[in-house]
Amino acid sequence: MNPTGTAALPDHVRWRRDLPRLRASGADRTLNSTYVLPLFETAFPDGTVTELPRVGHYSIEDAPDTVGELLSRFLDATTTQAE
Repeated sequence: MNPTGTAALPDHVRWRRDLPRLRASGADRTLNSTYVLPLFETAFPDGTVTELPRVGHYSIEDAPDTVGELLSRFLDATTTQAE
């Protein structure tokens, strides 16, 4: 990996790094979060990361209202940015 952290990223990720990104994941039983989170942060340094306490891998099932609210706020914020 080069100093900017982009060498290992596929081309389709490197050229669209300017798009807004949201990663919301459960803090409990999440698959490889210690591996995936650093990859997300490297690929999308301006991305939004939210860890949901007492939520597992299927975040939308474990906390539908919380995930819905996060998505709603994210979409509102990114839609406003695009205007």
